[in-house]
This record gives sequence, structure tokens and C-alpha cells, in this order.
Amino acid sequence: MLSVIVPIFRVEKYLDKCVKSLMSQTYKDLEIILVDDGSDDNCPKMCDDYAKLDSRIKVVHKKNGGLSDARNAGLEVATGEYVAFADSDDYMHPRMYEVMVSVMEQNEKVDMVVCPFQKVGDDEDDADEKAKDDVDSFKILSHKEVVEQMFQENYEMFIVAWDKVFRKKMWDNLRYPVGRIHEDQFTTYKTLYESESVGLMEHPLYFYRIRNNSIMGNYKPKAALDDIDALHEKMYYFSTKEEWEYATCVSRSLEHIVYHYQKAKKSGADDVALKIREIFKEDWKQIKKKKLKGIPKERTAYFNSFYISDGWMQFYMKIYWKCLSLGRKLKK
Repeated sequence: MLSVIVPIFRVEKYLDKCVKSLMSQTYKDLEIILVDDGSDDNCPKMCDDYAKLDSRIKVVHKKNGGLSDARNAGLEVATGEYVAFADSDDYMHPRMYEVMVSVMEQNEKVDMVVCPFQKVGDDEDDADEKAKDDVDSFKILSHKEVVEQMFQENYEMFIVAWDKVFRKKMWDNLRYPVGRIHEDQFTTYKTLYESESVGLMEHPLYFYRIRNNSIMGNYKPKAALDDIDALHEKMYYFSTKEEWEYATCVSRSLEHIVYHYQKAKKSGADDVALKIREIFKEDWKQIKKKKLKGIPKERTAYFNSFYISDGWMQFYMKIYWKCLSLGRKLKK
């Protein structure tokens, strides 16, 4: 059985599409756990009505505690061998869970399956109808490949919770941090690293809605600082692993901290930007002392120049890339 946990709060406009995409899954051995996180709109009644329509639906009504608290509440009552999370404003390809669970049933060493996701607009509800019918193709990632994928350009797919199916045992000693934004950043890497192997689907099966007022769609200082805290925890976690793994984590994490600085500046939050820059400077000063092998020279140049100042980084890196490009042409 697969338990799908759906935290719900003020999403009455989108909830029907989400729940019906779960009810119509071709994989029928489902436990659909709707966690009403103290929603003050029509969602609680909608959840109860869905439960009357489908015996596989279990409803949890609780005081509002945020997304992490709602997911944790769902984990406490989940009874499936497998577990998945879905956001209540998103929806799924009708064969999503059939093909992902199948990968795990065929490969006992696969502890998690990940699928690409497709971003859809606020009012777009038919992406699944346009999606590929042939969605069974996948590959198995080794531990090394998993770590590499976690920190490549498409790393977002390996951070979020809702594009995955896990063996429930992965959550035996893990829960989401209550009160934090970017809760996936605090948790998912641990399940990925601890997985014996990971399945990766080739086609998008999850449709992630970009809402005009979503957390992901707007810059918020608390979200940025929570994300940086999560990056620090992640770097500490990887500091005890192989040196190349730690270096790979550091390289991507510090780049992401610079990204948060730039977003803060662009939004006019100069005090937050200053705080983030000081965090980066302390991080980079400590990491340089370790003389890590594996951080690319280009990233080292980027971090060194940003350490001096943002303006110097903008100036220096333009020259750096031009010189690097010229050097490569001369070698040819």
C-alpha cells in the first residue's frame, strides 16, 4: 500500500483537482491522507465530503501548525509500505504512482523513486491530459550518481518532497522541522543519501502549480534565512562524508547563499542582504582553511571575488570568463 499525505490549508480553489487526480490514479492500493491544517475556508468540509465518496481517504483535522507539522501528522497515521507527499494545489499524472511503485517493487534495493515535474500556471488544469502516455521509462542511480545529481543544475528536483515515492522506513527516525520554511531543504538530502539506490523516472509525472501568492513565488526574508540555515545543516552533514561529496555540497550551497544575497538586494531588503553577505564571508573563510579538493577553480574565483565585494565580483568575473574563453580558444 502507498500512503499519500496531502497537507491542506486555504486551497479550496485547487483542492478538487488535486484530490480527484489522486482518486483516479491507476494504482489503486492507496491510502489518501488529507490533513486539514486548521484551514478556515471550505476545505475541512470538502475533505469530509471526499472521505464519504472514497473509502481510501482518511481525514485528519488539526490545529494550524504549518506545512511541516501537517506532514508529520500524516506520517504518524500512515500505514502503507510506501509513502508520498503531495501539495494540495498541485496534481498528478494518472499513472504516476503506478509506475513509481512498480520501480520499487521490481528493485528491492531502490529506497526512493524521483520523477521530473512540470510547472503549470495558476489556472492551468489540463497539463496531465497533454502529458506523454509512455511514462514507464526510468533508470537506477548509484549512490555516487545520486550525490552528483543532488548538486547539479536540476538539483531542485532532488530537494522537494512531492515528486518522490519513499519506502516508509526512510521516515522511521526523520520528521520535518516545524516552523521552518523550505522544510524540504532540511530533510530530503538525508533520505537520498541513506538510500541504497534511487530510481529516476524520465518523464514529468507531477504538475507543480505556480500560484501568484505562493511562498515559492515571492521573496521573503524568513524563507531566505531558513533556507540558509538548512544549507548550513546540509554542509555540516556532508562534512562527515567523503571529501568529494563535501566539496560538491559546499560548492552548490555557497553559490545558493550568494543567490539569496542577490535576491535580497534586488527586493530592496538591504539589511537582510548585509546579514547574508556576512554569513557567506564567515562560511568561506572557514571553508578555505580546510583546503578542500573538488571545488572547481571557477567557483573558487567566484567566491573569492564575492568575499571582497559584490561589485568586485561582478567586475572580476566578467574579465575572468573572457580570459578563460580566450585561453581555451588558444589551446585549440
